Amino acid sequence: LEAGEVLNETEVIAQIVSMLLAGSETTSNALGVTLLLLSNNSAPQAMAHKEIDTVLCGKAPTQEDLERLPYCCAVLDEGLRLLNPTSSITRETTEDLYISELGITIPKNTGVWCTNYSAQRDPAIWPRAEEFLPERFI
Repeated sequence: LEAGEVLNETEVIAQIVSMLLAGSETTSNALGVTLLLLSNNSAPQAMAHKEIDTVLCGKAPTQEDLERLPYCCAVLDEGLRLLNPTSSITRETTEDLYISELGITIPKNTGVWCTNYSAQRDPAIWPRAEEFLPERFI
C-alpha cells in the first residue's frame, strides 16, 4: 500500500486471513487473545470503541494515530500481559547475580529461563493480577 491508501473490505478480510494463517503466529495470537479478552469485558470494550470513534472519526488508523490511542495501546499491553503468545524468555547472565529472596547466586554466563506466566500474573507486581484491566498501563 502507498501512504494514504485504504483497503476495501475484501482486502481487509484477505489481510486478516493472511495474518492468521501465514507466518505471523505470535502477532495473530496476540490480537486474537486481546479480542477475546475484549469480548468478555464490556467496559474496556466500550472504552476502546469510544476512543477509536473519537480519535479516528471513521477513518483508517495510521502509525501516527497510535499516540492518540493510549487506551487501545493499553488494551494490547494488558492482553499481552494476561495471555502472552510466547511462553518464556531466555537470557544469559553477564555477571554473577545474587537473588536475595532465594539466597542463591547465578554465575556469570549462565542461561536463565523465565516463564512469562509467572511474572505477568504475580499479584505482588500486578494487583488484581487475574483481571483484565487495561487502565493499569495508562
